[in-house]
Amino acid sequence: MNFSDDSWGGGIELAILTQEYEIEICVINTECGGRIDYFGEDRHFPYRVFLLYNNLHYDPGKRKILSQNSKIIVNTKI
Repeated sequence: MNFSDDSWGGGIELAILTQEYEIEICVINTECGGRIDYFGEDRHFPYRVFLLYNNLHYDPGKRKILSQNSKIIVNTKI
């Protein structure tokens, strides 16, 4: 795995999981200014999974809707 600020490991595995489970995977890098890497975005899958990555490991993200007019917030415990 590569742990530098401009790249990260696990991309090949996430691309494989995207195809196998037919879901879009969005990885938010918390150590790179919130950069988001998308896997399967061109396939128009009906489901999307958010993962948080801190250059060491991945954590599941979850959407939390505060109200109908509020923005979606990605929330997790790291």
